[in-house]
Formats: sequence, C-alpha cells, structure tokens
Amino acid sequence: MLEIYAVHMEKETFINWEHLLPYISEERRARISLRKTYEDIMREIVCDALVHHIVYKKYGMKNMIEWGRTLYGKPYIHNLPSFQFSLSHAGEWVVCAVDTQPVGIDIECVRAVDFQAMEYLFSSQEQKWWKKIPEDKQSETFYHIWTGKESYIKAIGTGVSKNLSSFTVSLSEGRVYDEQWKEIWFIKQIPFHQEYILSVCTRGKDFSKNVQYTTMKHLIEERLYRSSY
Repeated sequence: MLEIYAVHMEKETFINWEHLLPYISEERRARISLRKTYEDIMREIVCDALVHHIVYKKYGMKNMIEWGRTLYGKPYIHNLPSFQFSLSHAGEWVVCAVDTQPVGIDIECVRAVDFQAMEYLFSSQEQKWWKKIPEDKQSETFYHIWTGKESYIKAIGTGVSKNLSSFTVSLSEGRVYDEQWKEIWFIKQIPFHQEYILSVCTRGKDFSKNVQYTTMKHLIEERLYRSSY
C-alpha cells in the first residue's frame, strides 16, 4: 500500500551541514555541491536522510543504500528494485511517497496564479474546466491540477521531458487520461497543511490518507546515530 511521509523543515533549527557530509550518499553530495543556499542544501540532506529512515524502517538496512538515477533523473535504489519512491518539497516541507509500484508525489504552496501565462501547459479539456471555476477557487484548483500533473510525470519517470498539455488530469474522476500510455493512473489529493496542496499518483487505488510526520532535527539525529554503529 502507498505510504506518505512528511518532514517539517524547522526554520529555527540551524544545523552545521558540513559536519553531515560524511554521512550523506555520494549522489546527494554531488547535488549539494550545486546548491547555493542553506535551505537548498538542507533539503538535499533531508531527502537523503528521509529515504534512509524509510528503508531502515521497512527493511532494516542502515548504510547499504546504492543510489541511482534514470535517464530522466528519477532517483531509485539499485539494491532495492521493489522499493519505489518519489520526493518533493515546497516551503517548509519535504514529502516522500513509497510503494511497491511506480509512484509520484508533488507538493506546492498555494499562491495567486496568472492562469493565462500558464494556459499553454494545460490540455484543452483542462482549459475548458478552468473557465467554469469560480474566481475565488481558481488558485486552489490550479494547484490541484498542477500537482496532479507533476506527480504523474514523476510516476511514469519522464519528468519535464513530457509535454504537460499532452495529458489530462480529471479531478472529478481522480485519474489521468493520456493517449500515449495504456496504463490507468490514479491521482489523489491528500489532506495537508493549510496553504499547501499535496497530490500523489500511482496505478493502484489503494491510497493511504494518513501522512507520517517527522522533523528535520529528528531525522538527522537518527541518521547520525545509525551511522555510528
């Protein structure tokens, strides 16, 4: 069954990230070297620590994760082919969806949107639906569709190489319509914190609405402890 994890990035907690590098995977260290801000660096570290946390919880593996990335950049674990996961972050949150089959997740902060500037990213059917949405619901609806789209391209593994207007996310049916793929993919909006929209995409209908929460501080302390023995 699909599981969802969320990490709160506490602004008031400052961590000397350079001391953590020996405990971070080589793949993530390479990504950290490209980041400029403390917040971006900590997101990379938390993503690494969160996946280690989940793998240890499910399989008892501490420091044996072998990271890889597909041609389109989707992360996976070499030595755990049945462990399917997807990561996303926005604002103060990092989230991860885990399943035994391909899965995608996306989280976004709800802000005012200029839909006309983004219209080309939506299918003709989505544009028709949009025109019927009351003005006070437009921003929220935009992010429901947008996170659905993002979670879908993560699930199928194509990333942004796929034209976002080439498929339709039906909010009323909770599924994706894409003529390029025969598989049926389901979209689910997960209740989350105010001002955030969270969507997951998978081929199964067995969605968990329960989000398992933890904190950045707890994850990092746990990672350091398990790496010490």
